[in-house]
Amino acid sequence: MSHLYPPSLDHLDSRFDAEKEVFDLMKALDDSYHVFHSATWKDNRDGECDLIIFHELKGFIALEVKGGGIKHDGQQWTSSGNKGVFIIHNPIKQARDAMYAIKRTWEEKYKTPLPGTFSWAVCFPDCVWDNSSRTLDLDEKDVLDAKKMGSATAWIDARFAEMHNRHGAKILSTNESKQFIQLFSKTMSLTLSLNRAIVRQEEELRITDRMQDYLLDIFDDKHRIGFQGAAGTGKTWIAMKKARRLSAEGKSILFLSYNRQVNDFVAGKLNDTKPVTVKTFHAFAQGIIREYLKGHLVDQACVNCFFSCLDDISRQLKQIKAGGDNDPGEPRGKELTIDNKLNNALHFLSTIPAGTQCSSILEEHGPGMPAAVRMVMKHLLPEIKVSGGYYEERMPMALMSIFIEEPSFCERNHFDALIIDEAQDFHKDWCDCLQSLFLKYEDRTCYIFYDDNQTIFTNDKELPVVGLIGSAGLEDHIFRLKDNLRNTAAIHDYAVSTTGKGGTSRPFEIPGITPIEKTVKSDSAARSAVGNILDELIVTHGISRDRIVVLSNRSMDNSVFSGTPAAGEYTMTESAGLRGKGVRFRTIQKFKGLESDVVILIVHRRAQDSDARYLADELLYVGCTRAKHVLYVVNVEG
Repeated sequence: MSHLYPPSLDHLDSRFDAEKEVFDLMKALDDSYHVFHSATWKDNRDGECDLIIFHELKGFIALEVKGGGIKHDGQQWTSSGNKGVFIIHNPIKQARDAMYAIKRTWEEKYKTPLPGTFSWAVCFPDCVWDNSSRTLDLDEKDVLDAKKMGSATAWIDARFAEMHNRHGAKILSTNESKQFIQLFSKTMSLTLSLNRAIVRQEEELRITDRMQDYLLDIFDDKHRIGFQGAAGTGKTWIAMKKARRLSAEGKSILFLSYNRQVNDFVAGKLNDTKPVTVKTFHAFAQGIIREYLKGHLVDQACVNCFFSCLDDISRQLKQIKAGGDNDPGEPRGKELTIDNKLNNALHFLSTIPAGTQCSSILEEHGPGMPAAVRMVMKHLLPEIKVSGGYYEERMPMALMSIFIEEPSFCERNHFDALIIDEAQDFHKDWCDCLQSLFLKYEDRTCYIFYDDNQTIFTNDKELPVVGLIGSAGLEDHIFRLKDNLRNTAAIHDYAVSTTGKGGTSRPFEIPGITPIEKTVKSDSAARSAVGNILDELIVTHGISRDRIVVLSNRSMDNSVFSGTPAAGEYTMTESAGLRGKGVRFRTIQKFKGLESDVVILIVHRRAQDSDARYLADELLYVGCTRAKHVLYVVNVEG
């Protein structure tokens, strides 16, 4: 019987059934054979190989195993089975890369040429080879198929014999044989790497494309539909696919979201899809208000009066804040275009606290401004009786007044279709504005996507956005997404059990890696724990930093990284690019709607974090479910 490393693959789940079947066949080889499963290596071309079949006298074969029905269309490899069709890595390249990696590893370690003979092959245990399958890269002799599985040991012996006939017999010495085996106990790793698990899970998750297309086909003739689903049920991807379908029909689409990071992600994915306008609601509203103000500030005298009014408001705020400092500072919008000046003005207006009294200043400058500008300013400036904030109440009220006073702005900004992602975060006044824009066109299309488990930005019990798709008989307009297509079952179940949210969704049939939870008692211990996790992920498992994100329920300045943005050798960064040993750091709120292969979630439970907002089940549920494949949770107490 051959020597197997590890002795059994019984601990692996059904994703590895093909490899388990072939591995079991290797037991029939005699004791001069050593068979290594899932050998991984790290160098300038990191990788892994399903099976390394080594003979103590002859050499080795690097064998890549791919189960299911295998197809190659000249560009892409796929595997099909009872769970659908998956795109897979090129098995020929994987086997060849493994062969050369072992050769490279030997020569770097022992400073001598690799002895014996060596080759690569692929195994398709569920397929039967025929000559029509022949490619420039693959011949029948290179393939262990279903017909040969019953005589796999004879095929392996024949493979070695063919190599000896081609290259000549090269017999290994006893010492060389021992050295080869030592490669796998010291230099190369035999543990099932996280990186490999992620690749396998990604292949299985590709079935989601077909499921989402099927859903859109069902609702293709429906003009107003809401998709409700827990995290990971594919809402954003379905929304983007719908946008592409509508675009192909020649329709203009307004794609709105709440989160700027999600907006940037969607805008990047739909960059080549026209005509689709992707904006946050804030940017959409501000753009219309800016355009409206610009159109009514028609001469320089009006422009000067408008910005003079803002200067006086700014001076008043500085006096209140500084206790009498009446220095107005630099003129607002100096040497800028009118668009830039208005952008700065709207940003300034958003910073004025609710309840600040500005009406007297507006009355003083009012006669120099057009009536339309005064109307908008009355809505944008806070009053003592108004409790809402700028973005929640003042800005949408200003937008609504524009739509009412000048219906031409509805005409000018109309779209054939409206798609809203993260719709659960849209406030009532926002939806009223969109009603004004939308209901004037009864034949327009509206698709909304929401998750009532993730209402972390609004306290509305009944989501006002559903009014955009219907009122009477609303249930006929809602489709509930049940299948979690992002998270593995392990991550899904952990998120549901720890937060009580998301239980309405079904986990995808990928067991996945059990989330790891740690509890530490100090900020320094938390930084150390995160550093150790990053070392394990990046150094041990070869996972690139751009596939990892550190999420926190507190901002950087209020987190364990306040003043010390380092975890071991790694630096937490909130910037887009990763330099040096930078690792992405985001708050849960800012990463809402996004996902990452690996998430390290820091949950601050210190005395200063006792505010219910930071430990709300909805927030922690969002944090956990950002992880596609691997989740670490670090609880910080004390």
